[in-house]
Amino acid sequence: MDSAAHLILTILIFGWDPYAIMGCLLPDTLYWVAFIRTKGKGYRGSSIFSWGERLHSLFILPLLGLLLYLISYNSSFLIFTEAVFLHLITDLITHRTEGPRFFWPILDEYYPRGLVDWCKPAVIISYYLLLLTLAVFMRFFI
Repeated sequence: MDSAAHLILTILIFGWDPYAIMGCLLPDTLYWVAFIRTKGKGYRGSSIFSWGERLHSLFILPLLGLLLYLISYNSSFLIFTEAVFLHLITDLITHRTEGPRFFWPILDEYYPRGLVDWCKPAVIISYYLLLLTLAVFMRFFI
């Protein structure tokens, strides 16, 4: 999924909490760095992009967030961890043909496969329409 979709979903669920926003965007930061460093040309083949795939591991940011919570007992780190999990779960669902390495460092390959392929325009449009519907529902009924 793209970062804008992650951000919109996170704001709908958590509001404008800075820890939630950080948690939803942090897994994609190395993708942005790869894009900027390569000026958008061949960035998916760069080593920075590969490390961005590994940053989506269920064993990196979620464990870091939980560890920070256990050290500080600051509930903001739980919100951070929940937002990271929301990001990873939506990526698990929306990356069918290629995507992050969710089980790194145990398994350094793309697995498992998602239900839909985010690269398809119909999926992107459907997802943004779903977000819009959720936003309207939350605005008027919650």
